[in-house]
Amino acid sequence: MTESKPITINKKGMITIPVGLREKYHIQAGSRVSILEVNGHLEIVPILGLDELRRHDVAEIMKVMEDAHDQEMRLENGE
Repeated sequence: MTESKPITINKKGMITIPVGLREKYHIQAGSRVSILEVNGHLEIVPILGLDELRRHDVAEIMKVMEDAHDQEMRLENGE
């Protein structure tokens, strides 16, 4: 499901990720994300560290890996 939330970029080019999305994707102060340009738009992708991965079961880890692979394939195919 695609979700859209309007936000404002401050003078330093910083944004605030809405709390609902931060909670949904387990993003907190100190979390790392990657910003990708895909087909003329930007995607913010959480970067999971080993400690974060250890908190998930194997099915969740596989889902994260499959999503990352799908995204990489889209980038390679220019989508």
